[in-house]
Amino acid sequence: MKIALVALLGLLLAISGAASAYAGPQVVVYNNEACGHCQPYVNELTAGLKATGFGDIEVRQFINNESVRAELSSLQASRKVPLEMQGHLVASVEGGKYLFEGHVPVALVTDFLKNKAKDYPGGIVVTLDSMTSEGPYKVFDGRQVREFSPGQPIGSSGGLQAEGSGIGDYALPFLIIAAPLALLALAANGGKNE
Repeated sequence: MKIALVALLGLLLAISGAASAYAGPQVVVYNNEACGHCQPYVNELTAGLKATGFGDIEVRQFINNESVRAELSSLQASRKVPLEMQGHLVASVEGGKYLFEGHVPVALVTDFLKNKAKDYPGGIVVTLDSMTSEGPYKVFDGRQVREFSPGQPIGSSGGLQAEGSGIGDYALPFLIIAAPLALLALAANGGKNE
């Protein structure tokens, strides 16, 4: 009798644990219903995700729904998505662990989820805010934003250039500091050359 009771209790705990582990759909697509270019992309994306094994997909319209807009804003804030990477259409995979903002090519998204997602246990944000899915895309890993050419797979090494790492990023701060110092040195010297 005790064994049956313990087994029943274990079964109930397992069932309740499995039920509480489910936090919602595998993928939530936050769709801008005012964008005429988005619906064909959403159709292609959901078909690609389903073919990859993501069957639980929910599309939420956010333009005319304040609570969905607030939900999306909260999700982007929790992932610290830089403002310039926040897209007008967002696919949130695995509770926001992976965010695809804008029209990221479906082949890149599905390839990443099949082959590279496991390499990013902390998640990743990918943005391509072009209606044509052309041009470079940006990746934010929680530390830095990197830009990649359209043919490069998400999660590949390299990139075009990490934002904030070029010499041009230091030129203006250098001038702001150096110019007044040079003027002070000239003034202290009385403008004389020795």
